Amino acid sequence: MRRTRRLLLAAVAVVALVVLAGTAAGYQLLSSGRDARAELEAAQAQLTTARTAALSGDAATAAAALSAASGHAARARDLTGGPVWAVGSRVPVAGGPLRTVRALTAAADDLSREVLPPLLPVAAALRPEQLRTGSAAFRLPPLVAAEAPLGDAVAAARRVRERVARSPEVSRPAQVGTARSTLLGTLDDLVCTLGAAHTAARVLPAALGAQSPRRWLVALQTPAEARGTGGLLGGVGVARADRGKVTVTEVETNRIFRNERAVKVPLPPGYAAQWGTWSPTTLAINGGVSPDLPVAAGIWAAKWEASRGERVDGVATMDPLVLGYLLAATGPVRLSDGTQLDAGTAARFVLQDQYARYPDELERDERVRELLDRTLTAVMSPRTDARALVLALVRGAREGRISVAMPGDERVQAILAGQRIGGSLSGPPSPLIAVVVNDAGGSKLGPYITREITYTSAACAKGRQEATLDVRIGNSAPRSGLPAYVTTRADLGGRPGSPTGQRRDYVSVYLPPGSTLGAATLDGTATGMEVRTESGFTVLSLYTTVDPGSQRELTLHANLPAMTAAPTVRTQPLVQPPTVNVHHASCQR
Repeated sequence: MRRTRRLLLAAVAVVALVVLAGTAAGYQLLSSGRDARAELEAAQAQLTTARTAALSGDAATAAAALSAASGHAARARDLTGGPVWAVGSRVPVAGGPLRTVRALTAAADDLSREVLPPLLPVAAALRPEQLRTGSAAFRLPPLVAAEAPLGDAVAAARRVRERVARSPEVSRPAQVGTARSTLLGTLDDLVCTLGAAHTAARVLPAALGAQSPRRWLVALQTPAEARGTGGLLGGVGVARADRGKVTVTEVETNRIFRNERAVKVPLPPGYAAQWGTWSPTTLAINGGVSPDLPVAAGIWAAKWEASRGERVDGVATMDPLVLGYLLAATGPVRLSDGTQLDAGTAARFVLQDQYARYPDELERDERVRELLDRTLTAVMSPRTDARALVLALVRGAREGRISVAMPGDERVQAILAGQRIGGSLSGPPSPLIAVVVNDAGGSKLGPYITREITYTSAACAKGRQEATLDVRIGNSAPRSGLPAYVTTRADLGGRPGSPTGQRRDYVSVYLPPGSTLGAATLDGTATGMEVRTESGFTVLSLYTTVDPGSQRELTLHANLPAMTAAPTVRTQPLVQPPTVNVHHASCQR
């Protein structure tokens, strides 16, 4: 009995010691956690100061703020790096949030020590006002010098992002889960921004004629009538770049291409079968039916050479919304008939107002040409604020409204192919799904196209994966108040009884190579699909009509190759941005 009592007393003492130790450890975790949070908040404030100072050219303040941020981040890492945190992070279930917090503090420390400091001199050298030397002239050596440090920064930022992504995804405490999601989003933005800067440093010297003069075709695509790369050609310009100096040599209407003679260009496997009925190599307005920009660029470049007898090395595209962004930097422009257009009116003029204001098609084309011409002239003016101009171009590129291909330079084209701005089907490293709408009716209702796309995948089995893609295509056009030219289906010839405001769309869905279609429904009813391939992708297409104020729902059930990473769902740049939802069940190898 006494022995039993002694054992019980000993057990109670041990439990008491464990409880006391746990309480002390818990207090230390709470205390150090609070202190680490305060240090991270201080680091964030200093990083904001550093960013503002770097953008304004105040290198000394930026360096001091970054040094202070690094000190705060290092202390946060130390506070969560002791033995108590190490032991606590190994506790089943409860250790998950601790591991996540340690990953967050380590990421903040790595960013402030390894990723950001080497970028300060680069940021100073690449300030737009430092790069621009005069009227449409740019200093190229700083871009060349920035390529290596930017590449290192991209790689380092990706490593930090991967380490945070490997930390436990926790819902409690909510603050930890929110902090993890926020940091991942910030790191995604950072990788994207640094990646774009790195691409610019690799591409721009060659594009601006560092070694030899380059000739560029600048194409205005108007999504009044949707095409796979954006819209119809509304006008084209040609610019010559030589050792950083850019000169716009001419600007033409889209009629420059209306010779209706086919050009011979390399086409990817399956392209002719998929798009042959649209005659893309004959009709320049249909050169962009496929979402593969390099193919469209090759067609337009060949068309220009056939029309003008001069070769172009690259093609840059933009849409009317980008004209508005550029005019926000340059100020308004005035057309020859006295019409003044600015940041708030340029896009609407191209997409809608021109059809009501000018009954004559030739006059409409000329006014759009003038707008493009005057905008490019204003962009090249030394009076235009360089920083505002860069921000306008960055916005257009981020929204997918600016695309660039350089079929005349294999090295540069290979770089562009892996970037969103390159618009290539073959380049993206992650699995790609594309949803494309081409206007097959000839109306000008593209600004009223709405898109909602939801991708959902199931578990993997034997290297395959079932997936459902729900595509909702809507028509938000008003039932009255638009010009007849806009609302009339040209394919019906305006015959009596033709539906007003109705679109006829050719919807194409690109699935990863090796995908197969199981079943398809349109508004809940089984439907057939055209099944072809292009550049290895499985392409599923159908024609459908969409009345004003209505929506069509296409649902595809497909069998795809197993994917570890979630696919990128790409759409062409139209006026109304799409809603895209991706719910992916990863197939871990």
